Amino acid sequence: MGRYTGSGNEPEILIEPGNGPYRRRSPGGLGQIVRIILGFCVLAAVIAGALLLVASFFTVLAFVVPVLLVGGLIFALANRNRLRTIIIRRR
Repeated sequence: MGRYTGSGNEPEILIEPGNGPYRRRSPGGLGQIVRIILGFCVLAAVIAGALLLVASFFTVLAFVVPVLLVGGLIFALANRNRLRTIIIRRR
């Protein structure tokens, strides 16, 4: 591979640090405060969503568990003799 020597007429490219399109803005200021407030708002929304999910789970349980208990009680009362035989046979 040959080495490129160039003619010497090309413009020299100088990249100075801090003068590019992605340079940092000055620290602090109103933008930083807005970002912090938005971060807290998002965090609060996520926590509230998780709490609502847990609350809805317990709400469903509050309606399902009594129905299952009453259903099991009715089943046990209706099949008293059969359940007694099953229990006696297992002993």
